[in-house]
Amino acid sequence: MSDEYFEKPSSTLSELEKLISLAENVSGHLKELEELSMSNKQRQYIILGCIYAFVMFSALLLFSNMTLEISSIYRTIISASSLIMSLPLIVALFNARRRARKLSEDLEIESSVLAELLDLIHELENYSRFAESLDPVAIATYRMRLKRLRFSIK
Repeated sequence: MSDEYFEKPSSTLSELEKLISLAENVSGHLKELEELSMSNKQRQYIILGCIYAFVMFSALLLFSNMTLEISSIYRTIISASSLIMSLPLIVALFNARRRARKLSEDLEIESSVLAELLDLIHELENYSRFAESLDPVAIATYRMRLKRLRFSIK
């Protein structure tokens, strides 16, 4: 029985080390997903601005009361071609929105995984302190590593 008691602290330390490493990996993946989400939002705004410009240009040509030197047939053709050119942008916008939904789902999953990992780490750390298997330097090291984890619940 005394052999098991002396083996538990080292296994507890290795389990704690594995959990912290996994939490660091999940945190890094979470940061990458947040960066992808931000760039996807910027892409959506740019695409939406382009669609708005094409539609406004088309509407200005069709419904303008100003007398332009362009005949009505040419205005209609230019306006229709402008609207047709905006169709691929609309498709790109829908794809970007679908990707944004997928990224937000991935962010939620990774956040919940990280929350569970942090709960496990804190429970294991408390158990280790109770069993006196961690020295103060190891506790400080683990706490510093945990503080570096970027974690936010949305």
